Amino acid sequence: MPLLHTQPPVNVSGAYQCARSVVQDVQVSNHATEDSAAIRHVVQIRLEPDLDPERRHALEADLQALVAARPYASHGSLHRDLGRRPNSTVSATWMVCLDFPSMAAFEAYLLDPIHVSFLSEHQPSMAWITAIQVPAEDSETLR
Repeated sequence: MPLLHTQPPVNVSGAYQCARSVVQDVQVSNHATEDSAAIRHVVQIRLEPDLDPERRHALEADLQALVAARPYASHGSLHRDLGRRPNSTVSATWMVCLDFPSMAAFEAYLLDPIHVSFLSEHQPSMAWITAIQVPAEDSETLR
């Protein structure tokens, strides 16, 4: 696995010291996902605190319905932020985790009418939305 970033020795007050910009040699998972491998899809959604209450209620009800239906997914969970920093622009309001048995199932989900309808109806009301797909069995941690 590739090393992210290391700097050569730097001259500090006439003495050479080894300076590294990384706490440790951090390595990142670089899995080539096979089509048959299980996929974990993680989405974070931010709703602004001042979003119209009716729009918020409709979005949250439809998000709960989408996760409950979990088309093509073998498992799904929905998590609401604790609300400790609702005005922070980097805080998500919701996190969705969906596990799919394969990349083909994930790609079918992306085209499913429930998913497409949710995004077309509610994405304009979101401050932001992010998604990442990782191998479901990937449990590498940065140390």
